[in-house]
This record gives sequence, C-alpha cells and structure tokens, in this order.
Amino acid sequence: MSQKTVGSAFAYIAVAVVAALSDWLLFTLISWIQPHWDVLLAQAPARLTGGLVAFLLHRAWSFRGQQGRGVSTEASRFLGLYIFSFCVSLGTVFVLVDLFDLNRYWSKGFADALCFVVNFIVMKIYVFSDARSLAQAAEGLRPGKPGLTDSVGGQKT
Repeated sequence: MSQKTVGSAFAYIAVAVVAALSDWLLFTLISWIQPHWDVLLAQAPARLTGGLVAFLLHRAWSFRGQQGRGVSTEASRFLGLYIFSFCVSLGTVFVLVDLFDLNRYWSKGFADALCFVVNFIVMKIYVFSDARSLAQAAEGLRPGKPGLTDSVGGQKT
C-alpha cells in the first residue's frame, strides 16, 4: 500500500471521526436533556450536523485530489446521498429502538457504521468524481473495471 493511499485513507477516516463526534455530541446532549423524547428527535438534528461537517471537510481534504464536476454538482450529489443516508440512518434507529427495544446508543452506532461504509463508496465513485451519472459511477464497482479499488481519496494506488 502506497504512502498516498495510506494518507488518503487516513484523511477520510479522520474527517469521518470529526463528523461523527459532532453528530454524537449533539445526539447525546439532546438525549441527556430530553431523555423521554422519541429517539428520532435526537437522531435527526445530530445527523444533519454531522453531514454538514462531513461535506465541508471531505471536499476540502479527503477528496481534494479527485477531478470532480465543481462544487455545485458535488453539493447536489452529496445532498442526494445524504438524504438517502439520512433515511437509512433514521429507519435503522427506528427499527432497532422502537420496534426491537434495543439500546439507543448501540442502535445509533450500528446505523452510523452502516452509513459510513455506504457513504464512503458513493462519495468515492460518484459525489467527488467526474462521473456523469450514477450509472456510470456504478460501472467502477464491477470486477475488472477501474474504480473504487484502484484509488482512495483521489490518489492512484
């Protein structure tokens, strides 16, 4: 693994940690202040805060080396991904906490881990790439095609 790959992977993980901390801090604060509120009233603003932090830092640091399609295209793609990820996160927390009566913090951790993986893949192949469409970006996931496995954080491996 090259130094560039390690550095790019570190950048993605470091930004994810900062975004997750902002998310978890707000989630914990709301849960602490209003423990009887529905879990989604803590999860929604926390995810939105983490998402804003993630977009700004990923664009500036994690994926700065990729040839994207400009900030407005990247922002609209990120928003689409974020809406999808937001729904997956809220749905996962709802199912685990409200239907299965699992601990809210473990449930949030599971939802966050699921979104972490999905978000990385979509940001890498689509949001911060020069792909013209999601279909074109998805071609990079097929075996034998250049794509996700050929570079991390915009740097060729």
